[in-house]
Formats: sequence, structure tokens, C-alpha cells
Amino acid sequence: MTDDQGAGDSRGAETMNAIEHACADEPREIDSAGLFAGRNEVIIVHKGGRYRLRITRQDKLILNK
Repeated sequence: MTDDQGAGDSRGAETMNAIEHACADEPREIDSAGLFAGRNEVIIVHKGGRYRLRITRQDKLILNK
């Protein structure tokens, strides 16, 4: 492992700590590209229910139960 890799790991840990300590009143922000990872749909499980979040042809988001 090089020094550059170690520094990157340290900054990543600092970023995660900052996220974990964010105020509970602030909503968590997730980039849709990372969430969908090249797909057009994801399934979100919430309290036993399954929800389908998809990207439309017009590049909008639709959430269905």
C-alpha cells in the first residue's frame, strides 16, 4: 500500500464519521446514479412493504407500492 492510498482511506473515514454525526434533522442525501447503479429500477423495503422506485423515459422518479 502506498502513502497515497493510506491518505485516501483516512479521508474516507473522516467523511463517514462526518456523515454519521450529522444532525438527525438533516435528511440524508443519496446520489441517484449511485442508488440505481446503471439500472432503471430499485426495490426499497420499508416495514415489510416493497416499494419500486424507477426512472421514467422523461428522466423523472416514480415510487409505487
